[in-house]
Amino acid sequence: MRIYLCLVLLSLLGCRGKSSDAVQSDNVPSENTFSPVHFAKGFQLQRTDDGITVLKVNQPWPNASKPFTYALVNRDSLSSISIDYDKYDAVVPVPVDRVVVTSTTHIPALEALGVANRLIGFPGTDYISSEFTRKRISEGAVVNLGNNETINTEMTLQLQPDLVVGFSISSENRAYETLERAGIPVVYNGDWTEQTPLGKAEWIKFFAPFF
Repeated sequence: MRIYLCLVLLSLLGCRGKSSDAVQSDNVPSENTFSPVHFAKGFQLQRTDDGITVLKVNQPWPNASKPFTYALVNRDSLSSISIDYDKYDAVVPVPVDRVVVTSTTHIPALEALGVANRLIGFPGTDYISSEFTRKRISEGAVVNLGNNETINTEMTLQLQPDLVVGFSISSENRAYETLERAGIPVVYNGDWTEQTPLGKAEWIKFFAPFF
């Protein structure tokens, strides 16, 4: 628990430093990378000179055939930055105010970052044990969106989230494809593929740049 809390503090402080695993990008990288990742193998982060945070998810599920790369861009800067949308699997305006997550492992990260009140939907709310989030479910602030692999797309579209953090075991997920076609960014999270406790805990740094 102490190790986990230390990682949380490290993330919130936004420690900066050189990283040999920095994401390669046509944008010129800044001298300091964004919140270097030390233990997790499944993702990388880099901040570019033009203010884009590049998030690369190496392994969203076991034996994934390719990584997924996302651009996180301050919503106030979207109109002034030239973005090659074809380079990214999704471009996400940040900070995110309305988020849907799809695994119970995502909720502790939101709570540790102090943004659990931005959660608006979850598939399978009966599996959530968090006291804070259960209260919000009972108040109707968090909507049950069905099952993870068959997330109710109609209800999700009605919620109009800024972001869906997806859990999947393969690249074939028609529900996520439907949401993407509707303009809702879907970002895959692979924290469950990490092999060490430190690696799993460090995925809080995956969430931090969105908020």
